Amino acid sequence: MEVYRGYPATASDVKSDMRIKGIQHAVLLVLTMTVFAAVPSWAQNRPENDDAGIYGIGHLLTAPADLRISKRREAKRSHSWILTDMATVATGFDSNIHESPNGAEHSAAGTFGAKLEALRYAGDQNRFRITTEALGTRDTKTSDTSPFQQEVTAFWGRRTGSYSTTATLKAKHHNDSSTNVNGDDLIRNFEYFSYQGSFGAWIYPGKDSAVRISARVQRRDYQETPGRNSLDWWKVEPRIAYRLDLSDKLQSQIFYSLTLQRYDANLASTATGITAIGNPEEKHLFHRAGLDLEAELSDRLRATLEYDFKAKDDRFEGFESYQTHTIDVELQWRPTSRWKLVAGAAYGHRDYDKRPGTNGDTLHYDRWQALALASYRFSDPVTLFVDYELSLRDTNRSTTRTTFRDYERHATMVGCTVAY
Repeated sequence: MEVYRGYPATASDVKSDMRIKGIQHAVLLVLTMTVFAAVPSWAQNRPENDDAGIYGIGHLLTAPADLRISKRREAKRSHSWILTDMATVATGFDSNIHESPNGAEHSAAGTFGAKLEALRYAGDQNRFRITTEALGTRDTKTSDTSPFQQEVTAFWGRRTGSYSTTATLKAKHHNDSSTNVNGDDLIRNFEYFSYQGSFGAWIYPGKDSAVRISARVQRRDYQETPGRNSLDWWKVEPRIAYRLDLSDKLQSQIFYSLTLQRYDANLASTATGITAIGNPEEKHLFHRAGLDLEAELSDRLRATLEYDFKAKDDRFEGFESYQTHTIDVELQWRPTSRWKLVAGAAYGHRDYDKRPGTNGDTLHYDRWQALALASYRFSDPVTLFVDYELSLRDTNRSTTRTTFRDYERHATMVGCTVAY
């Protein structure tokens, strides 16, 4: 017997509940598409940065674990499309919106986003998922710095006893940029569309281990600026990973990936940083390897440790070649079923082979980041949160330059997320 609000459900109760859910899904879909349509006109976001932050605001549109589990169970039972709706809104403060070494400009900021996910199981082995998402931040002092992006993803997965396969298609739009780190107007347009396809297979040689082999192809298409070389590029990335459960409470994974990036028309720089007619188009080869450990220290406390090595090989004369080492530690504690506390810290070091720093040295720098997050499950659909992030960079590049300079940045955010 079905139950509706604690009482045996009648046919009219079920129809009424279905109408309410339909209205909720429609409202969130309209909100998502409104963000999709309105955001591009605001011309936000800085140019692509090879030194992107380790942390971000993506966690705001992640549904609680128990909700994800219940949605999967419902999809398996009904074999129909099951929707998960998410929306977030937050306000905060950023102490250094341009990541400047001096004369830092601070600003209040507002963050908002919406996400709609549809999940369907076809039989016991095949599952399909379609996701639309929009997320962004806007500062009150300037409309030229913060990221806004919109994304659509389609996923297919198949699981059998000894292996599983997945395939993903993704399309993404990222907003135009109109200023650099000093707040000066940029000549180049950095708005782009990105298209990505990937395929992967998990092989299970034993109950405690798994091997994943995957490949990804990505295309980025920038909005062209008259009189400037195109920044469009292709990437191809094969990857292999090995996961091993060291015990019931300790899991490990190692991985390696090789990425080839090729630009359509953007010319490579010589060993001294000169871009001239006659130079070939840019080609880069990336090597990346890492180790991840995840430990369940108690029923309510989990810890993760990640080490990541990344090497970029500029295939012309090595001007942009570098090596980066990053270590990331995170603790997650759930003192009660409603509270979640997260603390994290990360350190990264990068050495360039030929890009100049100061006083004749090649560029090198250290980066530190820290995160503190507290969230409270106010009710089944509503989660309140507050977080704080610290970012520091210590470099040997002169503060008069416009890239790779020292900076210190503090950011706080208070808000709520609704998921149902």
